[in-house]
Amino acid sequence: MRKLLLAALLLLVPLAVAPSSLTFDAIKAFLLAAGALVLASMALPASGDGRGGRLDFAWSPATAVIGAMVLVYALTGFHGPDPWAAARAAALLLAAAAVFSAAENAIFHPGDLLPLAAAATAALGIGAGYGLLQAAGLDFPWPWRSGPPVPASTHGNPNFAAEWTAAALPLGALTALRARGGARAAAAAACLLGLAFLPVARGRAALLLGLPAAAAAGGWLLLAAGGGAHRRAGLLLGSALAAALAGGMAFLLLTEGGLPAFLGRSDTVLVRAELARGTLRMIGDHPLGVGAGNWEAAHPPYRTEREYRASLLRDPGEAHDEPLQFTAEGGWAFGLAGLALLVLLGRAALRGARGEGRAEAAALGASLAATLAASLASAPLHRPAHLLLAAAAGGGLAALGGVRVAVLGPGLLWTRRALAAALLAATLLLGQRMMAEGPQSEARRILREADPLPADRAEEARSLLDHAAALDPGAVGALLRSGEISLRLGGASLPRARASFEAAAALRPLDPMVLSNLAAAAAAGGDGAAAEAHWRRALGIAPWHRNANQGLAFHLLRTGRAAEALPLLEAALRADPLYAPAAAGRAEALVLLGRDGEALERCSADVDGMLAAAPPRREPSSELISDHGANRLILGHFVFRTQ
Repeated sequence: MRKLLLAALLLLVPLAVAPSSLTFDAIKAFLLAAGALVLASMALPASGDGRGGRLDFAWSPATAVIGAMVLVYALTGFHGPDPWAAARAAALLLAAAAVFSAAENAIFHPGDLLPLAAAATAALGIGAGYGLLQAAGLDFPWPWRSGPPVPASTHGNPNFAAEWTAAALPLGALTALRARGGARAAAAAACLLGLAFLPVARGRAALLLGLPAAAAAGGWLLLAAGGGAHRRAGLLLGSALAAALAGGMAFLLLTEGGLPAFLGRSDTVLVRAELARGTLRMIGDHPLGVGAGNWEAAHPPYRTEREYRASLLRDPGEAHDEPLQFTAEGGWAFGLAGLALLVLLGRAALRGARGEGRAEAAALGASLAATLAASLASAPLHRPAHLLLAAAAGGGLAALGGVRVAVLGPGLLWTRRALAAALLAATLLLGQRMMAEGPQSEARRILREADPLPADRAEEARSLLDHAAALDPGAVGALLRSGEISLRLGGASLPRARASFEAAAALRPLDPMVLSNLAAAAAAGGDGAAAEAHWRRALGIAPWHRNANQGLAFHLLRTGRAAEALPLLEAALRADPLYAPAAAGRAEALVLLGRDGEALERCSADVDGMLAAAPPRREPSSELISDHGANRLILGHFVFRTQ
């Protein structure tokens, strides 16, 4: 029964097609947690079975390390400002630990792996086939989904789809090897579809890191399990893989992302290199961690202007190097435990490959290696489908490497019951997040209708966002968008705008964009002193931040301090030369300072640059001003007046 449930999770979670009111990851996280809860409940003996609460429990040293890692990670949540993000991150890791343990307890010989590998192979074929149809322009609407299609199969993102496909391919190859008749043909077809889908999905981490690591890990296990020259060749291959990954990361950091264009967009590589350097500094500054799930809240002081500009002024949201991100969040102890876990799983894989499960160990090792290697430049382990596959592969390796069986008496049985209770709480928490995604998605749909949005529709979107924030107090995006709408509506809505931004600032106290929005709300409400303090605090964190410079500069212009405003406007334009509000503000400041000729010259150059930009760049969704066309008219009107 447990193998059946694991197989169902491996099929349903990757292929979950969310309704339009839910994001992909929200529903997948809920499914993973719910499945892990059922698995944990199945591990408890039935009441009145006459066994006195005795329970046979298969475990390995890797199980103990994972349990310690989850505990340490959860406890670090008290360090960070965002307890909701900490709880969600710990909930997913707890669910993954339950899946790992379930795989250990359900797999006792290599043949037991075939149903799980077949389920992952089915998800591989269906997802890759759907993605290829989308790439060919033959997408079709699902009855319960509306909105623009996602050209990434049902995995939710082009990069994440490729990473999951790369990790599932070794299990597809195992199914094709072990199955018979039609099942073997279907598995082979799924593998072919997956290989065809990889270049379409544009997943550079999967193609450059995931697949090579999978091939090297599988080859290492197959060779190292033998004797003599084969074993030496396997050890050499494994060492070469580790050296290549370490050398590649070092090269990326030392060259500041200067890789050839065919390896990916230069700005994307640069962003990852800058984020990795910043996260390394974060790890050095916080040996106990910044708190589970709180990397995003802690990282603004570690950003650089170079990365900020290369990110197109957006917050990257994730470190795009999960080993570093998890270590920064969980602290040095968590990072060292992660290294110990890799060693233990490697030893278990090698022991399994030396037994009757040679092919199974190679397939599971290759699958896990694909995900771990991709995590060096992406965030697959933050995605529930990838986390589920990695946990099942790790548990399978531990089982093939040999597990220990403990008999838990009535006292220790309460530990298992506590685990089931914690998983129940995790499931409810992730379900709460899933429910909050519904009104957020509907509000985003309304906000896409027009710019500017009619007042009645804006109020409807704000009500939906407020409802989402009430369901999930950690929904920072809902708080920010609600505040932005209230700020645009003005008048009686200004106190609501300030309250929304204050709630967001409590969760993201170091985010200059949040602080800049809070300052704008305070200024609109007439509290100039508080507004200036918030803007200066934002600039203290990120002196190059475009919106904070522009916002404080406009405040200074309104209070007659044009000389102080001009350097701030110049800083905003250095970060974004096409930012029309800052260009208009600079022209105004120059006129107020009596430099009319320079104002006309600079303004004309700014207008020419904006008109030459093709296509016009849209502002990120967190911006308060998003219509560049209107701002160009403002600049044009200024030029006309000065002439």
